[in-house]
Amino acid sequence: MWQSSSNALTREMFIPGKSSVQVPVLIVGAGPTGLCTSLLLSRYGIPSLLVERHASTSIYPRATGVSTRSMELFRQWGLDQRVKAAGFELEDASAPVSLTLAQPELTRLPLGFPSAQEVAAVSPVTPCACPQDALEPLLLERARSYAEAQVVFGTELTTIEQDGVGISATIIDRSTANATLVRAHYVVAADGAHSRVREHLGIAMQGPDQLGNYLSVLFRADLNRLIKSHVHGLYFIQHPEASGIFVPTSTDGRWVFAMEWHPERGERLEDYDSERCIRLVRTATGVPDLDVELLGVQAFPFAAQVAQCYRKGNVFLAGDAAHRMTPSGGMGMNTGIHDAHNLAWKLAAVLKGWADITLLETYESERRPVGLHNTRRSNTRRVMGKHEEDEESWSDLEIDLGYCYESKVIIPDLPAEDGTAPARSRLTCQPGRRAPHVWLTRGGKRISTLDLYDQTLTLVTGSAGTSWCEAADRVARAHGVPLVAHLIGLEGELRDGDSHWDETYRIEADGALLIRPDGFVAWRKPGMIRDPQTELHHVVDQIVGHSPS
Repeated sequence: MWQSSSNALTREMFIPGKSSVQVPVLIVGAGPTGLCTSLLLSRYGIPSLLVERHASTSIYPRATGVSTRSMELFRQWGLDQRVKAAGFELEDASAPVSLTLAQPELTRLPLGFPSAQEVAAVSPVTPCACPQDALEPLLLERARSYAEAQVVFGTELTTIEQDGVGISATIIDRSTANATLVRAHYVVAADGAHSRVREHLGIAMQGPDQLGNYLSVLFRADLNRLIKSHVHGLYFIQHPEASGIFVPTSTDGRWVFAMEWHPERGERLEDYDSERCIRLVRTATGVPDLDVELLGVQAFPFAAQVAQCYRKGNVFLAGDAAHRMTPSGGMGMNTGIHDAHNLAWKLAAVLKGWADITLLETYESERRPVGLHNTRRSNTRRVMGKHEEDEESWSDLEIDLGYCYESKVIIPDLPAEDGTAPARSRLTCQPGRRAPHVWLTRGGKRISTLDLYDQTLTLVTGSAGTSWCEAADRVARAHGVPLVAHLIGLEGELRDGDSHWDETYRIEADGALLIRPDGFVAWRKPGMIRDPQTELHHVVDQIVGHSPS
């Protein structure tokens, strides 16, 4: 039986063949979303068990684009440089279109990622390309570096039941058929587009599930002389006999050629043997005698679906289990990573007792609208050469950094007394949005404001905000919540020598903001008020879900 909430962090080591084990959080699926969930929970001191039915991390490149926001998170976790080293920089944010790779460009299409110049103004990092089979081992290594994390491959979840107190799940070692009963307080289902957990819970997917069938031909060949060493994320090919997309997946000549095929017309995967696949690659490159090493062929359908709900009881859907996107726009994997970042701190806050269980309700209310928007965008961009816009246009940078959460733990700004309209840009410091990046100096070293927002609630105030800092200290002790305060100004520990912080965060020197552990603004007060402690007390009460006292 699950132990009381006072022992919510009790966990037992999973040993293959052991009849039962208890852990606070069971994670199903060791793709990027599941691995990031494990890693994040460990950083908060929450034990977890992650099970993956396959024998290892992905052996195929799958997703390759790592967005700006994902790179910001990897930087926070000390992984950004390793991710860049395992992948490669995208030299251009557009995709060339040509008849074959050897022939002149006809036009260029937007890739779905912002340019390096756009990103430099708003982030300490830049997006990059890192294929999933290179990214996952890095995430796995970091996840396993924490004592709190257990990651087990070749192990499949077969049953899951909720009883109002916790969850009982059966996992099977696929090599021995040994079964283990896992007792967990929460389950995070990150088990992919065809999630068995989601199916078991009876959660329906909404949206088109058959937008086309595609083949992914993985091969190795030297294409440098054709691309002239200018690496783009995609290359569109319009040859009538080999129409498709080339995707670079490494710096040593490994590529994917993706093309539509038609099983509905009787085509079979066996029809695409080595000889035919190599011939398609040669036709698409425009080099009839190209030396091609075929590495594999996979079939995959395109869909644009979102789960009807992201939670049922104590089970949460994340990543592809919650939203199926087409590869267009490159946000499928990234959206899953951001799901994990939103959910992990909330699970940790509830399990550690400093937030009410109602905080968990905001996972769906905050993340499902993002999943809907990104999924819809992946569908409208799907057809080559077609670039539909939403009713209100979003830039590629805003898609990644500019969405705004609306939930009961976000306290919106009051209307301006002078009637001034709110800023139109989505890259602002408005409550519900990602707290912006500004370079600061601490101890002679340059740091980003993003470095301040990690694992705790964080109050930031200007040079005249000492009263806010004192109030934060008292409220943290009274509430028993992890709350730290930083004063930013021309002098002191955190220096804003260029006055960019004041301009970007839009508060006076005696104003304050409260930033959540996931780096999103929860509340903002432009200037000092008479009783900052009482104000902050009520703000923290609302954010952690406690009734005002």
